[in-house]
Amino acid sequence: MQGGAKRESGKSKKSFPRGRKMSKTTERPLQTLEEVCIKRDQNMRGTLAERSLLAANGMCGKDVEIVLHQCGSGTAKLMAMQSGFEHYIVTDVQLPSRALPSAVIRMSDTVAIGIDFDKMEKFLANFGWISDIYMIDHVIEKHWDRLPSAWKIYFDSLKAPHEFRALFEAPCSSVPPLGLLALKAFVKKHSVPRNPKFSMDVKLGNKLRIKIKQKKEHEITRIIALCEKLLHEAPIDEIVDLGAGLGHLSRVLAHHLAEAHPERSIMVSTVEGDSQLVESSLALDEHFGRRVAKDVEWKKPNREDAYIRSDEQLKQEGDDARKALLGLHTCGDFSPTIIRYFANHSGAKHLIHFGCCYHKLNGGADKLYAQVYDGHEESAVEIGFPMSERFSNARLSYAARELACHAQEQFLERIRGEKDFSNFKINCYRAVLEWVVVEKLDHKEARHQPVRSIKEATDFWEYAEKALESSLFDEISAVKHTDKQEIEDVVTTELTRIFAVYCLRLMLAPLIESIILRDRQAYLQENGVEAALKPVFNPVLSPRNIVLLASKK
Repeated sequence: MQGGAKRESGKSKKSFPRGRKMSKTTERPLQTLEEVCIKRDQNMRGTLAERSLLAANGMCGKDVEIVLHQCGSGTAKLMAMQSGFEHYIVTDVQLPSRALPSAVIRMSDTVAIGIDFDKMEKFLANFGWISDIYMIDHVIEKHWDRLPSAWKIYFDSLKAPHEFRALFEAPCSSVPPLGLLALKAFVKKHSVPRNPKFSMDVKLGNKLRIKIKQKKEHEITRIIALCEKLLHEAPIDEIVDLGAGLGHLSRVLAHHLAEAHPERSIMVSTVEGDSQLVESSLALDEHFGRRVAKDVEWKKPNREDAYIRSDEQLKQEGDDARKALLGLHTCGDFSPTIIRYFANHSGAKHLIHFGCCYHKLNGGADKLYAQVYDGHEESAVEIGFPMSERFSNARLSYAARELACHAQEQFLERIRGEKDFSNFKINCYRAVLEWVVVEKLDHKEARHQPVRSIKEATDFWEYAEKALESSLFDEISAVKHTDKQEIEDVVTTELTRIFAVYCLRLMLAPLIESIILRDRQAYLQENGVEAALKPVFNPVLSPRNIVLLASKK
């Protein structure tokens, strides 16, 4: 990668085989095997004539998709890759502009190279286990041993957390094995884009920021911008905020509408199931009203206290108002309830919806070992996933849906400057503790049992003492005398390994979330409603940043 950057900046002279003219564009031509042999005599870096090639995790001979910077996308058959992970050898190359019997492609030439899976189901069959595992089981279930050898060799070569950014970003200082690159490319290709393409902020004045944090302010300004776009395109009588919480969004939105569209008298209303939150929001409304009384004639939102478990509960007979429904990070099965209501209620004309807490879909009843410590399970009134016919055969485990809630971009920001794995020690201690309790102490009934949340501990033993009830810790203290060195060796060995497995799972998070979101989009489309998925929030500030936008004709 660095070599490629030098060639682009002009610090290293480009050489081309005799007879080939340099392109006027910045396109880097594909190299045939014969051209590589010529370049070998020029002492080029990364000589491929030597036998320094690796089979790519059993992918040799498989069809792959290639996406190049200037040549577009095409197909080829993968034969091998250089041990330095800088070049691929492929045959039967088919590009829009030409075909080649064989070629060597530099990593720096490619945007992505990956296996062209026929269906998402095939992807889940091959890689679904990564999303299905629980990090707490890392030691017990030997997650590390399930990885391909080339992946383990690569992970072992990474000496600091920030080096693992290569799994998520390009360019990067190290190039993962082709199997990982294929996985990375597939996830990127099939995931809903997560980076907003333009700014849509509506600025808030100081008077409007009553107990509003940066994340919430960012979300409110973007949603108001979305509402403005709707108001310019269609008549709307009422905007309903479902799952309104403390009412920050509805409160500021009502003020904005009164200020920007006083002639339209658009009503803002809310539905919230927590009565204490409703009471608090009413008190905040009073305070807010006094602050803005001199600026605008502001009408308080109409707030309803109701716990919704079925779309039937949202129906309002005889109500012909043209409504836009808002759902900002509605939890679990409340999201599909809102979507079903929108599809089936004639008065609901527009939908702006952001989901969250995907693990709670279908009542969250499929969480492994939950029966060990949960006294009861709340059954779901309606199936939250899958909703659509198109995704009717899709199955996502509780662990996979929980993974879809993770904040990949925030994690990458956090590890950007980290030089060691000390900030991940608590995660490792928890997995080792699970192994000690379940395997060493033979407490099978304690599998996945919650322990106290501990943020800091000097070593595993201090963590165990703080996390466990005294009776269990007494047993661990006894084990400490007999198996102390073995346990401490496991902690040392597994620290970087559990970090690697966590990063590997985090790679898949955008794709798992995309499956859930596309299922919701498909449900609406199957019901004759136009629907789209778009990134709206900055994912570093608000990780659940993709909106489901829908409008009825």
